[in-house]
Amino acid sequence: MDILEVFGAQIPIILLLLVRTGAIVFSAPVFGSSNIPPTLKVATTVFIVLALLPLIQPPELNIAASMLLYGLYVVRESLIGFVIGFATSLLMNSFFIAGQAVDTQMGLGVMNVIDPLSKVHIPIVGQIEFLIAVMIFLSVNGPYHTIRALLWSYEVLPISELNLPRFGSGILRMSADMWLIAIKIAAPVMAAVLLTHVGLGMVAKTVPQMNVFLVGFALTISVGLITVYASLTWFRPLTEELFNSLFEQVGFLLKAGAA
Repeated sequence: MDILEVFGAQIPIILLLLVRTGAIVFSAPVFGSSNIPPTLKVATTVFIVLALLPLIQPPELNIAASMLLYGLYVVRESLIGFVIGFATSLLMNSFFIAGQAVDTQMGLGVMNVIDPLSKVHIPIVGQIEFLIAVMIFLSVNGPYHTIRALLWSYEVLPISELNLPRFGSGILRMSADMWLIAIKIAAPVMAAVLLTHVGLGMVAKTVPQMNVFLVGFALTISVGLITVYASLTWFRPLTEELFNSLFEQVGFLLKAGAA
């Protein structure tokens, strides 16, 4: 009976752990993919909470007496979890942005494929780079670092506090970095395609009888694909460096939120 009473007193705390962890699982890359069924995401959330429960010191909270107070704790926990998952997914969005820019420059902007799950247009090159980035994310133990960030968040942002974290400036900075990273990834292909267009313009001036549009379309795609293939040699070390920097930025974001 005593064990049941102790366990019953911890149910509100366990539910708060599930809220923060679930927000991360449903918004973080790989975990929150639309290809993963929601039931599997819920099971993953429960498994992570059960695994981390012995490592987390449950706080002493008297929140059962007020549903409004408990609702505020739920909102805070969901915000923290969503921000951690969203900050982690910002880097993955950079590959889609870079792919969209590359496809547009190569003339493949009208050939985007439709994701049958999300019902949105996906750039072809962006999808290829995104899948490679996912494999690199797994190879650098990205899920482990995400769970580690979750565990560390309970140290800097414990459940016992009700103040809302200050994530605004950190999220804005990481969002700006997302666009810079996308430009860095797409720069080689865009530069090669730009030089191709300049060369085709010079050929059009020199040989007016030549159908530059017909030749240029195939040439631009060929140069773009060759450049994409050649850029894969530095794509992996760049992505690994970006992921390592991402995990550090998430740590700084949590520190800034606790300040």
